Amino acid sequence: MKDRFFLITQNVDGLHSKAGSQRIVEMHGRLSTCFCIKCGKNYHISRVDLSQPIPLCPSCGKYLRPDIVWFGEMPYFLDQIYEAIESCSFFLTVGTSGHVYPAAYFITLARQKGATTIGVNLDKPLNNSDIDLFYKGKAGEILPILIKEILE
Repeated sequence: MKDRFFLITQNVDGLHSKAGSQRIVEMHGRLSTCFCIKCGKNYHISRVDLSQPIPLCPSCGKYLRPDIVWFGEMPYFLDQIYEAIESCSFFLTVGTSGHVYPAAYFITLARQKGATTIGVNLDKPLNNSDIDLFYKGKAGEILPILIKEILE
């Protein structure tokens, strides 16, 4: 089952990778990288001169910007995400308000494709009508128990 787990995150902090998670899709990008607005070259933030008000591309001299999706831009990896949703058996949504699209639509699509949809959050999200099983509380307390039940 571990090789079939697929993590879609809207977080840009890279903490899932640091925690050892694998098969991660960071649909809103990552703060640890940036890219040039002209030539498109990517750089790890540790290799960028951050003493300037707006960092410049070492290759072409134009501006660098964080490798994150801004409002109005298309999220990354949507084809890969939709492909994973097409074949999932369980879809868990954790710690989200259900307001931000297209991510808020993923649970609807998963349910339409026959997946059991599960929500874990401190409050019911806006898209709660597409959640088959909702667990109110802290993810750190609920998820270990829930995952154990799913794997048994």
